[in-house]
Amino acid sequence: MHEITYPQMRKLYALAKQKGLDNEELHELVYQCSGKESIKQLSKSEGIRLIDRLEVKRVSPQGRITPSQESYMNDLIEQLGWNDNPKRLKGFIRKYAKVDEIRWLTVKQASNIIEGLKRQVKEVVVAEGR
Repeated sequence: MHEITYPQMRKLYALAKQKGLDNEELHELVYQCSGKESIKQLSKSEGIRLIDRLEVKRVSPQGRITPSQESYMNDLIEQLGWNDNPKRLKGFIRKYAKVDEIRWLTVKQASNIIEGLKRQVKEVVVAEGR
């Protein structure tokens, strides 16, 4: 397997800058596309695919968690009493959606997280006998 080239890495960073992505967002995109933590871990062909994705497609919030999903998720978090402990939610999202930030959830992932939170709320209600 051939490693990503230096010119490819430069192009990735330049394209990310053009699209308004910061370093963290670029690395999250790398992880979502390849499952790899670092750009240096990419193969040459993975680098090509990522460059093509940044050149062809606009990297935008489209397909990401909707404001209504985020609002509903926040309501469920409050019901669970997790709003004082953001690490709890972050761990839940990391475990079940494999992303570190709410903003990187896709609509489908957000829906799955919401369903999981609803189950948690239901368990709390049953346990407390409400």
